[in-house]
Amino acid sequence: MSLNSCVTVDDTLDGDIRVMVRESIDTFKTIYPEDSFQIMFWEQQERAASLKDSRSMRWHPLFVKWCLYLRHISGKAYEMMRDSKCVYLPSQRTLRDYTHHTAANTGFSADVDKQIRDAVDISKEYNRYTRMFIFGVYITHTPGNGEACAICM
Repeated sequence: MSLNSCVTVDDTLDGDIRVMVRESIDTFKTIYPEDSFQIMFWEQQERAASLKDSRSMRWHPLFVKWCLYLRHISGKAYEMMRDSKCVYLPSQRTLRDYTHHTAANTGFSADVDKQIRDAVDISKEYNRYTRMFIFGVYITHTPGNGEACAICM
């Protein structure tokens, strides 16, 4: 399928489709749990469809992660879906902001280490012994010296 084979709908049909989407959300809420991806997906679609300017949309972080996954599989397919306006998706610029949050360097980044330390509140007992597994690296925090230790696996 290409953009040349898409069908343009008139305003009446567009309005009918929007009403069906709004009514479908109520149906989905009876089928799926409130915190499910399906509910969040349709709520994001409804919110994006209701905006006059798509640049003012604030996307849910889980939806952005899903979009990053789609774009990773096929960038051209992602752009075709986005350009078709059948499904509202964040722009490439928005996705880039999420993937380029910190500068990419070889080795360990002090910025990322600081973000991890700030994210873990060590005043709570269950966070004092913190261990994370990220891309084959265990990051362990020991309460004695307060430093993080990385062990490659």
